[in-house]
Amino acid sequence: MFLLKNKNIIKIFITALPIVFLNIKHLTNIILFILFIFSISYLREVKNEASTKLNSNKLHTQILAILCLPFISTLISQLLRSDIYINNWDAPIRMVLCIPIYLALVNGCLDKEEPVIKIWLTQSIPIGLIISLLSVVFYPSRGWGAYKTTYFVDPLSFCSYTLIFSILTLIGVLYYYKGLSQNKVIFCLIATITGVYLSASSGARTGWVSLPIILTIIFLFFGKGSEKLKNIFFLSLFLIIIIAIVLVDQTMALKFYLGFKELFSYKFFQLNEDTSVSARLSFYRMGIEYFLQRPLTGWGDISWMYSLNDAQFRDFASKATILAPVHGFHNEFITNSVRSGIWGLLSSLILYMLVFYKAIVGIRGKISNDHRFVSLCILVIILHLFFASMTTETTNLTFLSSFIGITLSLFMSQQHIEEAKLRT
Repeated sequence: MFLLKNKNIIKIFITALPIVFLNIKHLTNIILFILFIFSISYLREVKNEASTKLNSNKLHTQILAILCLPFISTLISQLLRSDIYINNWDAPIRMVLCIPIYLALVNGCLDKEEPVIKIWLTQSIPIGLIISLLSVVFYPSRGWGAYKTTYFVDPLSFCSYTLIFSILTLIGVLYYYKGLSQNKVIFCLIATITGVYLSASSGARTGWVSLPIILTIIFLFFGKGSEKLKNIFFLSLFLIIIIAIVLVDQTMALKFYLGFKELFSYKFFQLNEDTSVSARLSFYRMGIEYFLQRPLTGWGDISWMYSLNDAQFRDFASKATILAPVHGFHNEFITNSVRSGIWGLLSSLILYMLVFYKAIVGIRGKISNDHRFVSLCILVIILHLFFASMTTETTNLTFLSSFIGITLSLFMSQQHIEEAKLRT
């Protein structure tokens, strides 16, 4: 009875996560802690069941590496600097807390009849997007000027996640189409359009560079088989909708035009204006220099400021640009390299490379259609996060780290379950 209660609670909170993620502050972290506690409880109960085989003693090294390395890299760099700063553990420890969640998922804490992934793609994420639209309209953020986002999410993250949620909803409709009612298909398509609109009108452009690549992969995946005409129709409609939204609300088009203009006008040996793209390029140059100065120990959060010899940067960056990276270098890899040295760089690279590798192997494998589809979802998520990480930090905030950790645990555990079916 207690085992069933644990399973129900885990399912409820995992199902609710995409709904609240962009809409209710702190609730993502609260859900993580609840899932952590009940996953440990579930694992203890399963271990006591004589008829149940628990896989937790056979550590899944790849997912454990993904979840542990951000914390380990932070700890190693702090020990080498003799500078223990617990606040830097906040985001990495969220990923560590996902380990028992992953193990509970692998060991069958969710119902097999209706995968939670299906619920995410066809119910939870679409509902979350509709609520985000209502939030932006009736309770918008007041602290970001012309940017449009919910009351607590920064516009870069909001732009990135509404776009990827839109894409995931679309591929959920394509894959589960036969099992969905007509009303649910229409609702999901409305949510897909809503996500694109929210992302395009947010005032940011984070993650949009990944869109052509991801759409090409989706076309290749769904553009074959008996359902290819229907799939191509929906994908073409999605592409037309994107173009229409960008043309009607020209915020995104203008952003890209200004971005390319700033990119090609950047000067490597002369002072640059404080524009979005030029500032980022200067951040990257400064971050690489800081990393080369302390490749083994890193600098921690902002200790580079106290050893700052800004004269070496004044040739191409203003004083404001030189000091701006106190809020991050707007690049996941450079930020982690400056903070934790080579250990931070390796942890970031391994996270993306391992997940990418698992996704590609899964898509190319012949295990099952469900396994290939879950692998496609993983590939879409990690590619989008990778391109987003080029212009912003993706795991620096606790609620983002919590969501990414739970998401990877959910999708990769389902991938493992599908693989286990072949062996049984």
